[in-house]
Amino acid sequence: MYFGIIDTIMTHEKAGVYPNIETYQRALDQAYAVFSMPGTQQWFLRSKGRIFAPFVEDYLVNRQKNEDEGT
Repeated sequence: MYFGIIDTIMTHEKAGVYPNIETYQRALDQAYAVFSMPGTQQWFLRSKGRIFAPFVEDYLVNRQKNEDEGT
């Protein structure tokens, strides 16, 4: 459910109705912190990443990949 909320936030921002970019970025940072937790990573790997919204999944997986590569 948490990542569903992040999907709603991302959808609103993409539509241009999210008024505060700093709050938006903090929400993304927090979602990434949750996604990076060992328990969440185990859940994600077991579920093959098909549990939450594809838009959120793409963002989190790409961010993880970029951080792992140091970019």
